[in-house]
Order: sequence, then structure tokens, then C-alpha cells
Amino acid sequence: MKKSLFIRFIPLLVGALFITGCAATRTISDVGLGAGGAALGGALSKNSPAAIAGGAAGGVLLSETSNYLAAKEADKSYQNGYDKGRSDAVKQQYWLYVSMQQQAGSGNHHVRLWQTVLAWMDLAENEILIVEGAEDFDVIGDKATGNQVKNLAAPISLRSVCVCEALRNFWATRHKNQSRPIGFRLITTANVSFEAGEPFGDSELGLELWNKESALATPKYSNQLKDFLVSDASVSKRLAKSFSDGVPSLIEHLRQCSPESFHREFIQRIQWLSRQPDVDVIRDIVRVKLRAYGESKHLLARDSERALAPCFEYIAHVAIKKHRILTRDDFRVQFDDATRVSVPVSHYNQMQAAFATGLQPTSSTSEVNYSVAEITSIPDLPVPCAPRTAFVDILAASVNEHGFVAIQGSTGKGKSTLAKLLARRLGGSWLWISFANWETNRVAGREISLMRLSALGLNRQATNIFG
Repeated sequence: MKKSLFIRFIPLLVGALFITGCAATRTISDVGLGAGGAALGGALSKNSPAAIAGGAAGGVLLSETSNYLAAKEADKSYQNGYDKGRSDAVKQQYWLYVSMQQQAGSGNHHVRLWQTVLAWMDLAENEILIVEGAEDFDVIGDKATGNQVKNLAAPISLRSVCVCEALRNFWATRHKNQSRPIGFRLITTANVSFEAGEPFGDSELGLELWNKESALATPKYSNQLKDFLVSDASVSKRLAKSFSDGVPSLIEHLRQCSPESFHREFIQRIQWLSRQPDVDVIRDIVRVKLRAYGESKHLLARDSERALAPCFEYIAHVAIKKHRILTRDDFRVQFDDATRVSVPVSHYNQMQAAFATGLQPTSSTSEVNYSVAEITSIPDLPVPCAPRTAFVDILAASVNEHGFVAIQGSTGKGKSTLAKLLARRLGGSWLWISFANWETNRVAGREISLMRLSALGLNRQATNIFG
């Protein structure tokens, strides 16, 4: 009888499992398993009404449980799919951005992003950085400076297409921002070449002459440079192209400019930065700057370098976002996140327990009463306090020579005060430990404890031995 009941139950259960897991079949599964439970209860109890009812209720409960688990698994699958889709979308946007930049020149996108990272690190507190704004990146403070980055192999001159386009971009940005001083920098890996025909002489390169002129308070070569722009056939043709958004003609403005106006409005506002380092050198410059910044935070060089890739990736991510404004504080936050080590609470509790254990005496029978101040703090000196400079200097010399000094004396004679004076005289980070209420024959056990603390990276300890 039991065998036949078991055989009959298995198809019933399998059939019910096949019809669960879908919201549209939830009612069907409830009915199916409820009926199956009733049949099973009746068979086992010889058709007892209570057993039949209980079996039906159990069947419905099993159905609801199956439906809940199926729905939960579906929700989990949906969320995983959504997260993956969102992640893939961000990646696709980034690689689309990279693809667009690669069309402008091989490796140009990497040079551009690393130059942006460098500018981000160099921001002043009152400046903001706009990634992919009017130019590749813009620095806005007391004035606004657009920065265009070009990774070029061929040399450039005042006749180059990229130079003419830079002049047009500067003119358009200036027209749209008339209330703010506007500057422009073309940052390129290219060398500077002579203009064909040597219009500035056999020893002068047009772009270098421009940079030389920008350093002068009064114009010297401005008229010569302006005349070249408006008279050279290829250059004037490029500068004469009309703008689509209501910006006035650049070539007409140049023709009407006096040398003084041209010097003030163009020469002193535009810089041509040629022969700039390639991507590998810029990355190394960023690495060195990160080390220097980390050193001010008491970080090792290798720890500071952990921020190298995250900073680059963050700029690349910002470049494809709608909000592309960064500040100096944003850099600090990213650096802090990249150089911080996250520890699970359980591990943190274990570290605290290990630290506390390192302060315990070797004998479990001693009564322990210790306190530890902040690593970088020393308890305040009493007021008034005698500096005892000569004596402190003698103790400091002993510590520098031997790495340790013991101060012995009866209660109230100034041992703690002398230790505070000594710690301040030596400087650095100190750990202050009180052994108050310890038995004197157990104080020697401190050596093991201090060795454990030294293993945690605390190289100097100022100790109040007898409290």
C-alpha cells in the first residue's frame, strides 16, 4: 500500500512543479497541489475529512512557497541582467568616446585624458575644470582658458589646419563669453616648422615668434603676424569661413584690428605649446605628482601610485557624462578613495583585539589598567611647567643613540612631565601608554607588549611606566 501511494504521489508532485513559477499559472498550481494534497491525505487516512482538509492546505502552502521562490529567483535574474546591462552601456559609451577620439589621430584620446588628469591635479582651490567643454578641457577661475590637445607627428606652423581651426575656436568662444577674459592653449606633441617662403625671416618660426611676442608688454611683431594671417592665401581662406551660430567674421575683424588691439586680443590670449611630452611621459609626470601629494599625507610612494589608474578612469568616465565639472576637492576625494584600504568589520574587530592583546601583561593574574591616546598626540603639559631644556637635550641625545630611555623616580617628581617634554623635543608620532596600578614586578613584561606594538608599525613609544 505504501509503495503504491508513493508511486502515485511522485507524478502528482512532478506535474505540480511543472506548472509553478509563472504568475499566470499561480492559480492553476494552487489548485493542482491543493487537490494533490487532499488526495494524498485521503489515501493515507482512509478518507478522513480532517486529513483531506489538512492535505489540501499543505498542498496550497507548498504551491505558494514554490511560487515565492520562483518569483524571487526571477527578480534576482532581472536585477542581475539590469546591472550588467547598465555596466555594459557605460562601457559602450566609453569605447564609443574612445573610437571618436581615435578618428582624430592615433593615441590622441590617451594623451588628451592624461593631460586632463594633470590639469585636474594642478587646479587651484578657486578654479574648476570642465571636461570636454568648449575645448578638450577648460580651466575656469579668474579667467577661462580652453585647452586643445593634439597628438601629432608632423610639425606645425601658422599655416597648419589645426592652428587655423584653433584661432577660429578661440574667436567663437570669446564671442559667446564676452563678459569673461578668455584664453586658449594648443597643447601638441608636434614640433614647430618654418612657414614656406620664410615670411618671418630665415631664423624665425611663426608660432615661436607669436609666443615671444606674447611675453612683451607692448607690441613689436604683432603687425607682422597679423598681416600674415590676413594676406596669406591659404590662411585667410580658412579664417574667412563663416560661422553657423551668429559669430561675426574673424577675417574681417583681423583686417580692422590695430597692432595694439591684435596684441591685446589675440597674441596675449593664445599660447602654442609645442613639443609636449607623449602619453608615457605625461603618465609618469602624473605618477610623480601623486607621490608628492601622497608624501604630504604620510603615504609611501607605492601607496600613492594606487591612485594612478583610478584618476585616469574617473576622467574618462566624466568625459561621457552630462555633468563634467570637477574641482580640486574632487581630486582629493578620488585620491583618498583610491589609497584607502577597506576592512570588513569582522577583520577590524580582530585587529582591535590583537592590538589590545599586545598591551596586556604576560601574566593573567595581574590587574590591568591601561589607556592609549591618539597615535599623533601627546598629553598636555601642566601649567605652569619648567622646560628643563638642558636635561631634556641630554635625554634626547640618549634616545637618538640608544633608541630607549628609562625615567625612574618617586610619585609626583615629574616623570610624566619629563616624558612629555622629551616627546615634544624629539617630534614624530608617539604612542602614550599608562601602566598605572600595575604591580612593579610585572612592569618588565611591557617589553613583550612593546615589541608587538612595534610589529604594528609603531617605531617609537613614549611611556609613563609607573603612572
